[in-house]
Amino acid sequence: AAEINSSMPHYVVNKIAEALNEQRRSFNGATVLMLGVAYKRNVGDVRESPALDIIQAMIRRKAVVLYNDEYVPSLKLHDRTMHSQALSSGLLQAADCVVIVTDHSYYDISWIVNEARCIVDSRNMTRGYTDAKIYRL
Repeated sequence: AAEINSSMPHYVVNKIAEALNEQRRSFNGATVLMLGVAYKRNVGDVRESPALDIIQAMIRRKAVVLYNDEYVPSLKLHDRTMHSQALSSGLLQAADCVVIVTDHSYYDISWIVNEARCIVDSRNMTRGYTDAKIYRL
């Protein structure tokens, strides 16, 4: 199980690249919004969260990475501190790709699907939606 968990961030990053490529975008300069950085639903613990590896991989590829997580107001990654962004229509619409990493119960999925240009869903929160802009793992 640990081996599967450790390979998951790599798989998610590849899925994000695929979603961006469909829009004729690369990571370089793309804005990626992560929904949830906590290890599990409705908690603020980021220890062993796959989101950390995903964020770092995207930053290495020169993406602009933002996140929303009401349980994690700020996040320290090596030499940088990131802050949770307030979730709004403008933020969702501005992102080239929205990535659902943690399935917090406060996320209004129908609103997110309606507002986002592109979604990579690693938690199956969009089950039942058939939009072409949704990429599932």
